[in-house]
Amino acid sequence: QASPKRWRPEQFEEYVTAMLRLADKSTRGQRMVSRTEFAALYHSVMQSEDLKRQYLAKLQKEVKHLHEEEIVAKAKEVFSKYDKNKDSQVSVHELLPIMKDNLDLPELSEQQWQVFVSDALKRGDKNNDGNLDFKEFLNFYRKCLADPHMKAKYQQKIVMRFREGSWQLDK
Repeated sequence: QASPKRWRPEQFEEYVTAMLRLADKSTRGQRMVSRTEFAALYHSVMQSEDLKRQYLAKLQKEVKHLHEEEIVAKAKEVFSKYDKNKDSQVSVHELLPIMKDNLDLPELSEQQWQVFVSDALKRGDKNNDGNLDFKEFLNFYRKCLADPHMKAKYQQKIVMRFREGSWQLDK
């Protein structure tokens, strides 16, 4: 999780918008905060470290809601681009280039990519048909590829699984 000191300008703008939405107790719908509303917000957030963490979690939830439409649109774009046979499903052969194009893992061999992508498909394939339909792909995309921070964590997790031996290469 990025600390406020490391937020990109667009992240900061999103958090400010979310803060205004949470702080504006009026029914005006103008996303304007009165001095009294701001004072109440500031006082409640700055009382303790625990409250600061709780408030940040609440803000993050609000920002996630703002991003949902953008995430779905991007996932549709990626899904359509790589669903080569246009059967409304992504196979393991179609998932491999998605992963290679969206993850920065130069240390993986071709065999490791195959093991990893096969495992990713199995984990995401909730109806066990051997493919990812759009709903399954969207769930996977949301968890692993939609956000740069989540993507970085996912990449680290992949590398660690190979290092720890969680994923064994078939001999």
